[in-house]
Amino acid sequence: MAEATNNPPNEFIVKESATTNILIGLFFLALFIITLVNFIHNDKIHNDYAIKKLNYILIGTFITALIFIIKGLKHPTIITINKNGFYYFDILKTDWKNFISAEVIEEQVTGSYEDNFVLQLRFYKESEGYFVTKIPMRNTFNRSGEEVIEAIKQFAEAENKNDGSSIPNSESPEIPK
Repeated sequence: MAEATNNPPNEFIVKESATTNILIGLFFLALFIITLVNFIHNDKIHNDYAIKKLNYILIGTFITALIFIIKGLKHPTIITINKNGFYYFDILKTDWKNFISAEVIEEQVTGSYEDNFVLQLRFYKESEGYFVTKIPMRNTFNRSGEEVIEAIKQFAEAENKNDGSSIPNSESPEIPK
């Protein structure tokens, strides 16, 4: 069972994994250095086509390395779950009054060989109606989808106990009228 508290009191926070992003960045940085060293020590490559392709490879690997290293050092907060509701990139998606259900599902993407898990969040806004938001659950997150669902259940149940209302059933969500 996941803990509902980690950094600030009574908040569950999902961030990019700093370790994973830095390791990926270091891998691309090593690729950049190996490619550069091999080119410098190769006397046979003197045509313009090879140099042009090499420049694309060097720029691509260096930029990719920088992006992952910066993401690893900054690792921004992606999802915050607390007593007020569910936040995605510090924007309130729903409070617990209007929360209907949440589940992690795998979306089928044609031609993709990787897992495509998304957090499907159902909620209601009185002025706008019923919404379903899909949030991608990337492999570089520091928390799993199961931990996120458990935290949502804990905070929703705790807030609904304080309210005196009941938590909606996630299997058959009812849309408030």
